[in-house]
Amino acid sequence: MGSTSQSQNHLTAEPGQKPVVHLFVHHFRWGGGIERSGMDVSAGIQQIGRTVQVHARAVDQKLAVSLGIPARAHPVWAFPRRLRTWTFYRRIERVLPSLKGLQIALATVPARDVVVCGGTHLGYLKHLGRKPGLFDRLQISVERNCFSYPRRIVSSSHLCSNELVDLYGVPRERISVLHPPIGTSFTPPRDEDLRQRHRRELGLPNNQTTILFPSTGHTRKGLDPICEALVGLEDPPLLVIAGNRPGSQRENLRLRNGRPAPIKFLGYLEDMEAAYRAADFTILGSFYEPFGMVGPESILCGTRLIFEERIGCLEVIDQSVVETFSVRDVDSIRNAILRAVDLKRHGFYRVHDPANSLNYDPYPTSYARKLLEIAEI
Repeated sequence: MGSTSQSQNHLTAEPGQKPVVHLFVHHFRWGGGIERSGMDVSAGIQQIGRTVQVHARAVDQKLAVSLGIPARAHPVWAFPRRLRTWTFYRRIERVLPSLKGLQIALATVPARDVVVCGGTHLGYLKHLGRKPGLFDRLQISVERNCFSYPRRIVSSSHLCSNELVDLYGVPRERISVLHPPIGTSFTPPRDEDLRQRHRRELGLPNNQTTILFPSTGHTRKGLDPICEALVGLEDPPLLVIAGNRPGSQRENLRLRNGRPAPIKFLGYLEDMEAAYRAADFTILGSFYEPFGMVGPESILCGTRLIFEERIGCLEVIDQSVVETFSVRDVDSIRNAILRAVDLKRHGFYRVHDPANSLNYDPYPTSYARKLLEIAEI
């Protein structure tokens, strides 16, 4: 299944027409980072004048129609959760020969031209110090097949590139690093009045520093050690969680000393831009985060970061707008929070030049052009 054996079906377009782009994503709907990325890439391809056909496990057809993007669902919901990646892989594998044009995968499927890698399962296990179980081995097998299949692999960060080379044996010359796109709606507040209005609408206090924690997987994003660090402070900031509530057994997030962490739950938010603008800082303590869309999104909304030092997106962010820590060291987290709070106390905590705080062009049309250039080499 190596790249040299792939047919050049993307050359079969009608004369004068560029070939359709078949884009494979996990879900075509509004959602968190992985869903939002699929939406941004498909929109970017459309905006530069190319025809895109989306393939996904699940599709919001009303959304697809409203955007004018044809999307085909390949349902896997009837299968056990741990088998859905493998099932989607097999279903896409069967339809690939009939799909004429470019094939680009943001999901774990064997696209002919490009597979975009936003992280690896072997890398995840390595960072967590875990040995692979039965379903881990199935996931790793699917990834190995996906990475051996396309002509090119696009990596979301240099951390991902190193994992592809070191853990999967992918030749480095087949890999291009292209940082993920961020939607154009992520912009700083036009003035302080708008920012304060966002705070009021979200119920954030005026007299307390607020730190946003955007997450749907709290344990792997470092919620427990962050809470422990906050409880250890004399006058802790408020941790504002945008995403799912923790399970009922952890409802109050009480730490060893019995004191509750200072937390406010916002639930799932469609308007994450407002939350980023309203917060004083954004925090993430992921044990494994090959890129982390949260970082550039927050910076573009004018809000500084308090981030685990190994998160992949830090390679594209000006270090002057980040306070870093080790998630395995509660004192390190606590000190990073204290540094941030001190910046707010002195009035130097907003990001005043967001675009220049990133060292890449984060917008979907730029990403789409570069992605297609790589696919058509």
